[in-house]
Amino acid sequence: MKITHQLTENAKQTITAVADEFDKIAKNLGNDELVADVPGMLDLLGRGVFRLVVMGEIKKGKSSFINALLGVGNLLPTDVDVATSTVYKIIHGPEKKVKVFFLPDPQTGRLMEPLEIAESQLVEYGTEDGNPGNRKQVDFIAVELPSELLATGLTIVDTPGVGGLYKSHRGITWRYAPNADAVFFILDSTESLISNDEIAFLRDLTDKITKRVYFIQTKTDMASREQREAWEVRNKEILARELPHLAEGNLRYFPISSKLKREGGKLKIAKLVEDSGFSAVEAFLRDELIAAKDFFLCQEIAKPLLAKVGILRGSIDGEARAAQTEAGQELETLRKDLESRQQELSRWEQTTFQSRQQEFSDRFRDLRQRAGDDLQNVLDPQSSHLTVELDKLRQQPNMTAEVLDSKIRDIQYDLIATCSERGHSIIGSFASEIDRALSDFCRDVAAHITEDQVVARSGPFELQNWAEGVPVQQSLHLSHSGFETTRNVLGGGMMGFGITTTIASLILPGIGPLIAGAIAGLMFAGCAGDSMEKRRLEEALAKTERVLREAVMAVRNKALQDFNRIAAERERSIRDLFQAAIRGTRAQYEREITQIRERGSQTQEALRAAAAARSANIATLNSLAFRLQSISQESVRP
Repeated sequence: MKITHQLTENAKQTITAVADEFDKIAKNLGNDELVADVPGMLDLLGRGVFRLVVMGEIKKGKSSFINALLGVGNLLPTDVDVATSTVYKIIHGPEKKVKVFFLPDPQTGRLMEPLEIAESQLVEYGTEDGNPGNRKQVDFIAVELPSELLATGLTIVDTPGVGGLYKSHRGITWRYAPNADAVFFILDSTESLISNDEIAFLRDLTDKITKRVYFIQTKTDMASREQREAWEVRNKEILARELPHLAEGNLRYFPISSKLKREGGKLKIAKLVEDSGFSAVEAFLRDELIAAKDFFLCQEIAKPLLAKVGILRGSIDGEARAAQTEAGQELETLRKDLESRQQELSRWEQTTFQSRQQEFSDRFRDLRQRAGDDLQNVLDPQSSHLTVELDKLRQQPNMTAEVLDSKIRDIQYDLIATCSERGHSIIGSFASEIDRALSDFCRDVAAHITEDQVVARSGPFELQNWAEGVPVQQSLHLSHSGFETTRNVLGGGMMGFGITTTIASLILPGIGPLIAGAIAGLMFAGCAGDSMEKRRLEEALAKTERVLREAVMAVRNKALQDFNRIAAERERSIRDLFQAAIRGTRAQYEREITQIRERGSQTQEALRAAAAARSANIATLNSLAFRLQSISQESVRP
């Protein structure tokens, strides 16, 4: 296909649009480094630079060809045995100027500033004689030159000669080969036909870099017409045989004489210039290569862009596979977590909770039974405790029925208070033990129920005032008055009087019956008084015991009522906490299960969204690749 202006413009628009869209996709996916050099590519396209790289073996006349092409004598060194030892870049500039650019220092890595030199110093930096083995670490030499040909955007790159004694130059040449938009490969007309080494070099070049390789056969002035034509035919035959993909249908081959061009221009002899063969080269450059340079640039930019598209597409595919694998593993983990939580909940309800609930119920029953027994024992009216208290009263010195009668109310109050205190202590201990057991249960079985919640559910218990309503005797209501006591003392009866009189006569013989009777009366009265007082005290103690037993029994009844009420309240609170434990634990597991399901749904949704985004990106990249391929694979000729 012939390159047209419209074809070139379409290619430029496609490259610009593709690069812009690719840049957005790559940056959106976090691959900024992949597109870091894309602006430079577009800038190169905008500037319209076309890099023509001149290659060939040493002493084939590369530098002489470039000097003659640009019409400048001695632009590049040509008069030494081995001229070029580094790369020259010839570009357009307002005036002739030469700058040397250096490689980084191998020890320090420091980069020297470019050095502007005189033309006479080129030999010192750019030839094997002046700079053997590139001891001066020259990267390349830039030559600026005002030239109509260069003003079109053409940059000519002269590379060191390869082969022969300087095979190390091949590495330098290969550094610049990838940037070539086209290559002029230099052969000659006298020394040898194209060699196997040159064929191998060209095979690598056309396979790996570019197929836009064109051939210049120099030094035609040094051979007869028959020889140079035979040389041309033979070289073409070798190229067609060894490099058919290059020679087929588009082999450009130009026999030229740099000497005739130089002399014809100097002497202004048109015939010499015509015979030099440069007119065909210049027409090819001007009318075909330079005219087509923008399209070639599009093709050259399309290739690395296409490679970048492939890299990004591969990265997306790789990340997608990794994400799919990771998501699959996550989903499997979530599935196992879900199953595990469901099993744990079932196991907790059917085994752990029921077992601990039964243990607590047994413990509650035992604590209640023990506390009830303790209340019965401590508040038993027949208990030894009450007998001890009565004995203490009986053994108090100067204790009489009257004293006991006067203290009976206080004794009852003291006993009721003591019984209440002991009963309260038993019930308080029972409630505390229940609360501790409940805290242990919740800590072990329902961790979400806090201590504050346990306290709030059980809470402080309220006891009634057991003294209220207990009948308190204000008096013992002793049955003997003072008159009856005196009568009993003085009238002990005839039998007692007679016995006493007889005893008095025996003790005190000689006394008369009246005196003996009087003495006997006094003795009987004293004995009868002591006995009566004891009987009154015993009667008072008996009434006291009866009164106290009634009081203890009343307190016990109230205590048992309070205890049963508090135990029932605790039991209701415990049932409520058990239900709260079941609800709370089930809710906790259900929340975890819901969260696991939500994470699974989110993962699946993320997978679907990622798959959709990936598909969209892949479709876009495929479209970009197709558009780039339509440019890079376009079979065109300049």
